[in-house]
Formats: sequence, C-alpha cells, structure tokens
Amino acid sequence: MYQLAAEAGIQVVACSILPYDGAGPVVLKRMREVNDWIRTRSTELGLNYCDTYSAAEDPSRPGKLSGTADGLHPDVEGYRKIGEAITETLEKLVPS
Repeated sequence: MYQLAAEAGIQVVACSILPYDGAGPVVLKRMREVNDWIRTRSTELGLNYCDTYSAAEDPSRPGKLSGTADGLHPDVEGYRKIGEAITETLEKLVPS
C-alpha cells in the first residue's frame, strides 16, 4: 500500500500501531516486531515515519496508554500527543 501510494505521487507517512492496556507480554512483543517492521520498511521505501506508539505510551507503564477511559483508545490528551507527533513529522515535509 505504501509503495502504491508513493508511486502515485502521494506523500506517505507510515505510523506505528498504538499500545493498549490489555496487551499481554506476547502481544506486546509482536506489536514491537510489527512496529519495527513498519519503521524499517518505510525507511527502505524512502517513506516518512512517525512513532505514534511512543507518543501515546505511558513512560511509567511501558506498553500501556498514557491516558484512556477504556484501555483501548487514547483519551483527549493522548490524541493530542499523537497529533503533535504527526504534525511534527508533516512539518518536516513542508518547505518553510
């Protein structure tokens, strides 16, 4: 999908998958593997990458959301952090 979009002239920003509170050790390991693949593959294809996982993660609770009402979705502050990370990535693409 990334390659097709890039070939169509679309500026691609690949983002990592987000943590969620219900993920156990096996799922967290797999999520890290998938996020590593997304980062590596986007680099190989010359695409932009944004680490939304780190933006949404609670530093005091690795693998968990920094704020959430249901354990699955970020709260307003979490979405703000994700938005800031994506904005920072997009600003690098726009000439000043």
